[in-house]
Amino acid sequence: MKKVLYLFLVFYSTIAVSQEYDFVSNNAVAITKWKYIDLLNKVPKPTIDYRLESGKPFTQTYFDSIVKTKDSHKLKTIYLSDSIVNKVTLVLKTRSDAEVKKDNQAFFDLQNKEKSNRKKIIGSTLSNLVLTDISGKKYTSQSLLGKMVFLNFWFTKCAPCIKEMHDLNKLKEKYGDENMVYFAITYDKTEVIEKFLTRNKLDFTIIPNDQKTIDAMNVNFYPTNMLLDQNGKVLFVSELFNPKSNNGLTEINKLIKKNTKK
Repeated sequence: MKKVLYLFLVFYSTIAVSQEYDFVSNNAVAITKWKYIDLLNKVPKPTIDYRLESGKPFTQTYFDSIVKTKDSHKLKTIYLSDSIVNKVTLVLKTRSDAEVKKDNQAFFDLQNKEKSNRKKIIGSTLSNLVLTDISGKKYTSQSLLGKMVFLNFWFTKCAPCIKEMHDLNKLKEKYGDENMVYFAITYDKTEVIEKFLTRNKLDFTIIPNDQKTIDAMNVNFYPTNMLLDQNGKVLFVSELFNPKSNNGLTEINKLIKKNTKK
């Protein structure tokens, strides 16, 4: 349930609505949460201004207190960036019941579309895969033939992604790299990942700044795990919100054993 809630909040925090506020400059434009995270990793960092819809400033302490209330599901953060003065205003908006209902329906529509896309990709063959790792080395569908391929889609601010890294490292340790290759694909930029890896361990080959592959695979929820056979055929894509499968790792273990006889 916690994982479902996390992804639910991530989805809504990315919805940036352009809206006029008299406490924000005319140069400010609405951005997504992901763009906001990118800005936080730039030098110099932007000035962050936290505001309620009324214009009243709020603190992290205040935010932490209200997210624990029964109406916290109505909250949405709007990100407004003024690149001229390098400032981002975070507006904490309280959605009406009608807005909550509309956003919930949008979320469930996206979820159903994602489930459909995942079913469709199973059994297909990826023949045009092109990946460039954090060191600049390239991998293609042709160069990967003969080995099973594990694809993990993640990003550095994704709590469930970080939580499963221990299991991913154990999986690679168990099966080695003689018959398999392991890729961790993210839209995060190299400098963000390098900083992240000083605090966290991930033994997969890191593929940074790869929104192209993420879009090609129609990945909208994180983490997502995929397994390809030695010919590039997609054997498995992890289900949405199925804690019993450990994000697909239980089934992936079975498939690896079956296909590598290990």
